[in-house]
Amino acid sequence: MAKLLRAGIRRYLHSIIFWLAFIATAVIAYICATEARGYAVDDMYAVISFVINTILIVMLVGREYSDGGFRNKVINGHTKGNIFISELILGVGAVLLFSITFFAIFFVITNYIFTVFPTALILKMFLDCVLAQMAFAAILVTFCCWIPNRTVVAIINILLVFAMFFGSTVIQAQLSQPEFFEEYDTVTEEKVDENGKIHYFEQKVEGSERLRDNPAYVGGLKRTVLETVDNLSPYGHISDYITFTYSWFNYEMSSSWEENGVQYTQTWEDIANRIVAEEISEDDHKNIENNLLYSAILLLGVSVIGFIGFRKKELK
Repeated sequence: MAKLLRAGIRRYLHSIIFWLAFIATAVIAYICATEARGYAVDDMYAVISFVINTILIVMLVGREYSDGGFRNKVINGHTKGNIFISELILGVGAVLLFSITFFAIFFVITNYIFTVFPTALILKMFLDCVLAQMAFAAILVTFCCWIPNRTVVAIINILLVFAMFFGSTVIQAQLSQPEFFEEYDTVTEEKVDENGKIHYFEQKVEGSERLRDNPAYVGGLKRTVLETVDNLSPYGHISDYITFTYSWFNYEMSSSWEENGVQYTQTWEDIANRIVAEEISEDDHKNIENNLLYSAILLLGVSVIGFIGFRKKELK
């Protein structure tokens, strides 16, 4: 195993693909953080990071299989189980390095969020994002170790990234539908202004409120399935955090207005403190902790399934 890991590390460090992917990760981290400082986090950069990791693993793991590297290692006395574990450690380890690099650059530029928002909450989200990327890397490594044709595995893995992105988007849109809509009766009122012009207003009838079923609401077994898929989706976690922290980063925003001759100013700190006081709940902490558990389960589950499947393969 040690020999496999040493040889694998040399293979990664001597690969131009590895260094290009590393540089690309650092660049998108800088751009993402800079844009967040002026506006908010864009989920496009999460998708790009998944694509970068996919290309890296396909080129370094997929090529090892297609070029006969796995077969040669078996001939040299290495077991298929050790081969898979070494490739898994290398692929997941590379993605771990890239994720830490991304967030190190990101947090250096957006370090002001630590002055207001709970550090423990930020670190939990950071850890889950890293685990989610590692879990997806394990999926990529598994496919690369199962499928000998590098072109086929490249297409499958790239399609998997976009299927995960669009699938999570659709699922989250369905799950966000409320079970009921509130409706009420209205009456039309007339008001005459000082110029004698008549204006019509819709006025709510007090006590007429009632709930109406939302036909778009997903319930029952289908909801359970969709929630499970969403909880296990690496992109789904990251997308949730991007939405959750949407108003956290716009540090350069400062608005001012005049009211009754008095000048008022609202800074980023004012908004951030209000978010902490009014919008962050214990349920948010609990949801992130649940996400951490799901990411760990996915990483472990995929690794075990990949290990078992690769051991049963005939390397031709």
